[in-house]
Amino acid sequence: MIHNNMNNDTSDKKIELVIPDFNSDLASLIIELERMRERKLGGTTNASTFFQLKKIFHILESVGSARIEGNNTTVAEYIEAKIDNNKKEQEESILEIENSEKAKDYIYSIKDYNGSIGTYQFEPNGDVSGVQFVFQEAKEGSFVPVQ
Repeated sequence: MIHNNMNNDTSDKKIELVIPDFNSDLASLIIELERMRERKLGGTTNASTFFQLKKIFHILESVGSARIEGNNTTVAEYIEAKIDNNKKEQEESILEIENSEKAKDYIYSIKDYNGSIGTYQFEPNGDVSGVQFVFQEAKEGSFVPVQ
């Protein structure tokens, strides 16, 4: 039970824990997507073109994320600001998106980080390598890999 003191509400509220259904279509899809992440990238697209497209999608992701948080900068405005480096001061909304991109670039630059789950790094596509994630579920009092 949790006691709620907000707005002078003195009633007790029960907290319900979500118990995911590991046999659901959603759980199966998430597990399959995780398995797909282990596959090596390959194809006929030139590497330079691929990484330029990746950068464009990261920009779209950063602008979209900022817009969800209330930043009204459009993709066009952000691209114009990136092209126009002559501005002494950027608007706060542009700086917010740039900071998001810098954080992402920093994370991708981490190599051989020794963390609590082992030593790992981020691949150019954003995946974590160096550690293996295992999905497990509790069955009959012990943890077993999800099939």
